[in-house]
Amino acid sequence: MPYVDPEKAREYRRRWDQKHRAEYQRKYRALHGPEKRSEAQKERDTARYWALRARVFDLVGRICARCGFSDERALQIDHLNGGGRAEIRSFTSAEAYYRAILDRAGAGYQTLCANCNSIKRVENGESLRKRPLP
Repeated sequence: MPYVDPEKAREYRRRWDQKHRAEYQRKYRALHGPEKRSEAQKERDTARYWALRARVFDLVGRICARCGFSDERALQIDHLNGGGRAEIRSFTSAEAYYRAILDRAGAGYQTLCANCNSIKRVENGESLRKRPLP
C-alpha cells in the first residue's frame, strides 16, 4: 500500500527491513558461504594497498604542506580546490582512488596532516559541522 507521506513510507520500509533482515542474511550466507579470501590473500592485498599509498605520497609529498608534519600515519591527501569528499565517494575502493591520483600525476592534490586538513575544511566551509567553531 503506497504512502502519500514520504516519512511514513520510510518508517514502514525501515520496520519491514528490520523484520525480514535475518531471513535475507540466512539466504545470502547459504548462497555465498563464508569469507572466500585466505589469510595469504589478505596479506597480499594489504601489502599492495600500502605500496600504492607509498607511491602516491612519493608523488604528492611526505610532508604536510602547511605545518611540515611528517609522520605518515597522520598524513592525508587533500584536494587543492576542495570537493574531495564527493570524489572519494565516487570510487569503489581506496586503491582505485590512489590509482586515479597516480594517473593524474598528482595534479590538484597536496599532502596535509589530519589537523591541517580539518582546519582547512572548516576555513573553507566544507566541514560537516552545522555551526561554526567559537
